[in-house]
Amino acid sequence: MPRQIWQTASVLGLGASMLSLASLIFQGFELGVSAPIAAMLHFYEAVLSALFGWAEAPLAQLARAVGRWLGAIVRPAPEWKHLFVLVWLYFSTDARSSFMQKRTITATATLALGALVSVAAALASGGGAETGDVLLAVGVPLTGFLLHAIIESVLTTAFYREPGRSLAHSMRYYFMTEVLSAVIAGAAAIAIAVALAPSAGPSWAAIAALSGFVVVRGAYWLLRGLYIGVTNHGPEESWFRRFVRSGSGQFGMLIFSVVLGALLFVALNAGIG
Repeated sequence: MPRQIWQTASVLGLGASMLSLASLIFQGFELGVSAPIAAMLHFYEAVLSALFGWAEAPLAQLARAVGRWLGAIVRPAPEWKHLFVLVWLYFSTDARSSFMQKRTITATATLALGALVSVAAALASGGGAETGDVLLAVGVPLTGFLLHAIIESVLTTAFYREPGRSLAHSMRYYFMTEVLSAVIAGAAAIAIAVALAPSAGPSWAAIAALSGFVVVRGAYWLLRGLYIGVTNHGPEESWFRRFVRSGSGQFGMLIFSVVLGALLFVALNAGIG
């Protein structure tokens, strides 16, 4: 039953993430939208409003509280629902992989942190737009991504490290595969945000940078999954089957499925137009 629930949630989340990313692409690049695609996006916006409408008032109150603390006006970004969906995709996908590997403690911590970072990304994007501070807009969610990599490494080392592997060796391994790769991707995202901010504005620069971060991390895990498949498959198992079975491969394939799906959606719109 839990596996079926995760599979259903994954399919729904995949479709929602594709539509959210496509919507952000249309808005960010100010692309014309054909009537059929506009109708689909309008329906999707209505679904998001039905699902997240209850959160509008609490999020606005939280934004005001954060604004008083910062001494600035902070409002949720207008596109906060799409941003929430994309950030949540990253964390829920990682949590799903942990659950499938029976790492319940790590998966639960990932989901809890994912909810916090998703909300923080929505507020930081709006706060960056109000204050003109692109580093605020992109730095807050990136800090959450980095914190997630550190917490996941510590929990996996403490509770789920492989038999015979020392604590020091396991921490070093996860630092190299989790934390260091997150730092590199985060640095690239900050560079993207700073470069785009003068022309796109802090909010859209941050959204582009966070999307870039997720894509870079997805590419990393896709390549890592391929490496595991080629070097760590059994005698009765093909490298591709081992790649598909690995958590790294599943994470990478899901992220790129979202990106390709959104791009196909944009291409379909161009064809109809």
